[in-house]
Amino acid sequence: MKWVCGLKILSVEPTEKGTLVMKWSDDSMRVFDPMPRLKGDFMDRLRDPGYFKKVRITEFGDAVEWPGGQDFAPESLYENSVLLSAAE
Repeated sequence: MKWVCGLKILSVEPTEKGTLVMKWSDDSMRVFDPMPRLKGDFMDRLRDPGYFKKVRITEFGDAVEWPGGQDFAPESLYENSVLLSAAE
């Protein structure tokens, strides 16, 4: 599904498998697997389960970030995630 400007992340939950389950403002629930995108020392820190759990929604509500500054762009989160459920 294509990213639509203005979508917001309403909640994000890290899983034990190293994925993120996100509820979006279009009423969809999506799962994003960041592991294939972790290249370099800066992003590699997300492989630490304790650190990975510190994920939070950004101030603008359209992306996720970690305390050390690691983040993923909204279009990457949305377009590279798997739909779990959608509004009827």
